[in-house]
Amino acid sequence: MLTAVDARRYKLSCRALEATQAHAQAGRWRECVDKYKLAFRKSGDATSTFTSRYHCVSGFTSLLTDKSVLPDADDWALLSEVINNETELSVVRAKCAMTKGILLYDTHDRDGAAQCYRRLITLAKKAKKGERGEKIWATHPKKGTLCQIPSGALLDQLESNATDNLKSLESRVSPFGEGVSISNSFSTPATPMNEDGIVSAVDMGLMSLEEQTKGIVTGRLGEKPRGYFADASLGLTQKELDARLNIVGQACHRCGRRAKGKSFRKCSGCLLVSYCSLECQRTHWSSGHKGECRATLSPGDFVVVLNRTPSDVSAVNAIQIGALKHKAKGEHELWVVSMTSTLTIQAPASDLRRLPPTTPPPEPEDV
Repeated sequence: MLTAVDARRYKLSCRALEATQAHAQAGRWRECVDKYKLAFRKSGDATSTFTSRYHCVSGFTSLLTDKSVLPDADDWALLSEVINNETELSVVRAKCAMTKGILLYDTHDRDGAAQCYRRLITLAKKAKKGERGEKIWATHPKKGTLCQIPSGALLDQLESNATDNLKSLESRVSPFGEGVSISNSFSTPATPMNEDGIVSAVDMGLMSLEEQTKGIVTGRLGEKPRGYFADASLGLTQKELDARLNIVGQACHRCGRRAKGKSFRKCSGCLLVSYCSLECQRTHWSSGHKGECRATLSPGDFVVVLNRTPSDVSAVNAIQIGALKHKAKGEHELWVVSMTSTLTIQAPASDLRRLPPTTPPPEPEDV
């Protein structure tokens, strides 16, 4: 939430933060990360009055932990710099410690990840009462909108997540195997929805797929599997959702041919379909893709909704699927998203990733 004071005192930060929306809409995630970092760096230090300082950190760290981009040297450097800066706000340091722990775990550095989680827990416990009571702008865990949340609430949730991840590390058991971010792994809980109609995310391995509650579509995403879930009322079958989430780059959306080794090239316009040849791309364009190719969001799109772990107000990403209804009224770039037949939320465009509009045809038998 940018105020008039922000606009006057922190012009560079405001411009960089506003630019993240355009980059997110176009799927330029590296540029989006860099703008979030620029906004944070130009906002000064812990004494800054820039109201969206924590939001900047949450923005770039969420894109790193959900693997929209791979962390580069500057990302690692900034995380370490913030964690070690004793004059920085505890909640900002804790957020970076959580992120670094997740990224280190993904590189199989379990000891390094454990050190980050322990550092976070120490930061949360040592935070003073006055600091814990300060309200900062962050994404609301249920409404998906920016609002003021007590710093102490964010610290408590980060500490809880770090404690859970540390226990999993110390047990040396990861439900998805090596290379999986613990805090990005979810399954359907025994009681799938709370009184607000929100699906809770719990540790994978508590339930098998056969034991999970009917009406929730669940599975694993990508080469390094992560948990995802979607309400069946959205109209997506398990097979179709699996195909939309995992197939881009691995199959030709025109002829169905599967990639053998190197991934196929993606459409440069939407990055949501791929082709084995220029001929297939041209044929598919004229036969229908021309009408669905875009980098922007539109009502009716199925989307991955980030920052939707109901138990985590610190906005560590869950892979949760929703369907866009329409843009929300107001000055901010918010979308109304259907999560179930009865539950809708509002989410910023930067937290929404469009799913491929179609699935590729079956693989030809003669290939």
